Amino acid sequence: MDTGSTGIVIDAKYGFSTTYLQRNCEIGHVFYTSSHWLQEDYWCTTDVDVGGVVTSALALIRTNEVCCPKFSEWDRCQTPEKADIEDRSSTVGKAYMGIGFARGNPPSHNLFMNIKPIDGVPVGSKFRTGYGEPPCEVQINNSSWVTGTFLTDTGIPNAYAKGDVAHKEGNEITIRIPDPSIPFGEAKFVSVPKAKAGTIGTDNLMQPTWVGTRSILGVNTGRKFYNGYDLYFDGDGGYFGLKKNSN
Repeated sequence: MDTGSTGIVIDAKYGFSTTYLQRNCEIGHVFYTSSHWLQEDYWCTTDVDVGGVVTSALALIRTNEVCCPKFSEWDRCQTPEKADIEDRSSTVGKAYMGIGFARGNPPSHNLFMNIKPIDGVPVGSKFRTGYGEPPCEVQINNSSWVTGTFLTDTGIPNAYAKGDVAHKEGNEITIRIPDPSIPFGEAKFVSVPKAKAGTIGTDNLMQPTWVGTRSILGVNTGRKFYNGYDLYFDGDGGYFGLKKNSN
């Protein structure tokens, strides 16, 4: 269950009929802005039962996956890159449930915002359209603060950050939400290369295992941020909040 993306992704190897997909579904994709992975083919409407909570959700039936750092909605991925591609064999034959907010796809793709019944009792769902990712300020060591977007992603133990300068091993990365003057949330961790994942800064509960470079300004904190804060989102009002926990 991933807060870094929106929509369910199901591998086509589950046995979906190509004829059915072409007849009943729409061409679509999910792009992960931090890791640069593009997954694509068909958006299909389906009911999903999560412990008695039944929702009507859009699921992407994935038939193709490429690494695409230069992805854009206009020209998609004309030149997919093969450099630094991680082993993706663990995703074959799997389903992935994204419940994130403002992650490129609209609220209609978020199964927790389209609930029908709970334990057989009908309920209504409301949500605000057009909301975006919350803002944050990022500083690499003593460089200038820059404004970007803030993403707390339960799907990964690592992080991705992009500030005024490129970060390298040992650099301190500071995030303040929404800005340095009146922050209601703050995190600090050090840049760790992937080759040294999990070996640096381990005394810090919010330290990611390693830190990559994000394609846009801001930070994807990964799931370790939740060791320091609880996160709240009001899908109807569009409000976002943090609460510091006892850790």
